[in-house]
Amino acid sequence: MTEVYKLAKKIILNLLRMDTTDTVKSSLRLKRKRAAWNDQLRMRFLGLSPL
Repeated sequence: MTEVYKLAKKIILNLLRMDTTDTVKSSLRLKRKRAAWNDQLRMRFLGLSPL
């Protein structure tokens, strides 16, 4: 089961790195924190749209 989590983490970090919509150059750490705090931002990073 830990392999699944490792793979998911790697995919999510790559999605955060590839994000070009960020107007302010922010670190990966800040992107992760902002995505944890903001549901809309997290959905944008994952490429999801609200229902």
